[in-house]
Amino acid sequence: MEALSRTERERIGDAMDGFLLLVRKPGETWDVERTARQVRQSIEQIAEGQPVTVITEPELVFAYVQASFASDAHVRTQPALTYIQGYAARLTPNTPTMTATSILDDVSDALTSPAAARALAELSGSFCAVFHDGQQTAVVLDRLLSRPVFTTTTPDAYCFASDLRTLLPLPGVNTSLDDVAVVQFMRTEMIWEDRTLYRDIQVMPAASCWRFNHATGDASTQIYWQIERLSPYKTLDEAIDAHVDAFVTA
Repeated sequence: MEALSRTERERIGDAMDGFLLLVRKPGETWDVERTARQVRQSIEQIAEGQPVTVITEPELVFAYVQASFASDAHVRTQPALTYIQGYAARLTPNTPTMTATSILDDVSDALTSPAAARALAELSGSFCAVFHDGQQTAVVLDRLLSRPVFTTTTPDAYCFASDLRTLLPLPGVNTSLDDVAVVQFMRTEMIWEDRTLYRDIQVMPAASCWRFNHATGDASTQIYWQIERLSPYKTLDEAIDAHVDAFVTA
């Protein structure tokens, strides 16, 4: 693909980095081509005329805004589909610094590693990722939820999107408002927990990995990292010394 100029990248902006993923539930059937058309029409809402690529597999339909891959995202379709937005660093055991690497390989390795939880916990940075190898599909988010992914379910599919608007036109998506979320936004100008303005659309939690096993039909969400709880300091001097040591180490 021909690289975009800096002006073109700025015009596209973060809102253009869009994807929409539908994973078929076990035992359900769907018309793949019809579903692909629905997904394309939905994601074109954030594409603003940019080319949209749709990938279909027996178990999933995946669409992304093609232009976004000129900047900080990559896609690999053989032998597995891997979609990445952003970059990460892998923490190294012998140094407090981080060695920057392409998250494309890091996340793929982490998901296929026997010690997947530990491998994922070694990742840091700003990213979201979709991984599919024909046996499992996974969606992985970074520790700070810097690139949120919205999720809902329909009668025949699990749905994920980087832009909430692309979920709304899909058949079977309940767009009823969440009264609690509306009150939260009116009072604080924020929406808390995993809520959105829509009752049946949630935000995936930070540092999470959603996995779906296509053979067994099992779906699960794993939190692979969380902030450690610290013991309270006994004295003010102890607290001061600890903060000084932390700054020196950093």
